[in-house]
Amino acid sequence: MSTEEKKLGFGMLNMPRMNAADDGTLGMDEMKKLVDLFLKKGFTYFDAAYRYYGVQSEKTAYECLVNRLPRDWFTLASRLHYSFFNNTSEMDKVFEAQRKNAGVERFDYYMLHDIDRKSYEKYRNLRCFDWMTAKKKQGQIKYAGFSFTDDADMLDRLLSEHTNVDFVQIRMNDTAKESRDEAMDIFECAAGHDVTVIVTSDDPDVIRFVMGFPEVSRAVAGIGNMRQLKTFTEETD
Repeated sequence: MSTEEKKLGFGMLNMPRMNAADDGTLGMDEMKKLVDLFLKKGFTYFDAAYRYYGVQSEKTAYECLVNRLPRDWFTLASRLHYSFFNNTSEMDKVFEAQRKNAGVERFDYYMLHDIDRKSYEKYRNLRCFDWMTAKKKQGQIKYAGFSFTDDADMLDRLLSEHTNVDFVQIRMNDTAKESRDEAMDIFECAAGHDVTVIVTSDDPDVIRFVMGFPEVSRAVAGIGNMRQLKTFTEETD
């Protein structure tokens, strides 16, 4: 297994179902096939989340990755969403549940999720950035960051107030000029603060577009079936 990491990431948020009835049961065997092929092609980054599929996303990462493969074969990310806590004790409770669900002592990438002007007030008032930094110092997070859904001015404020974050993650939905311009503003802002960017999208055109930017360390695609896997891996390899 190569230790070289490519930019494309596997978003474990669009997971296959067991049957056409879509009864809520995850198609774990199918997911393992997708994960194995992704790794075989030399890609190593996987993105999970506590809030998706009834907290099954991180458990799926355990079943497909942690419980089957050497830990240094893959990179695992997750995130904390503001809807799951109202105090530090509840943050700790969710974080410990996440580590248990994924079966890991440490997340390689961990982020405060879905930050904009409104949600930032809660993250700031509860000192969530300090909480995350403490987890990093304790060795439970390798790289600490946040996912972001606002403009470059707001990003500049966040990165000025929190200078110890390692990355920012943004979602880009299409390659229309407005979306490209917004993304470029964010890339330039992040570069000015010496922070790398992760982009998430379900659009292959977006993934291809952002791959060439040096500020972008990862381009994470939502993958839930073999057709999507082949589309993203073949077009970005």
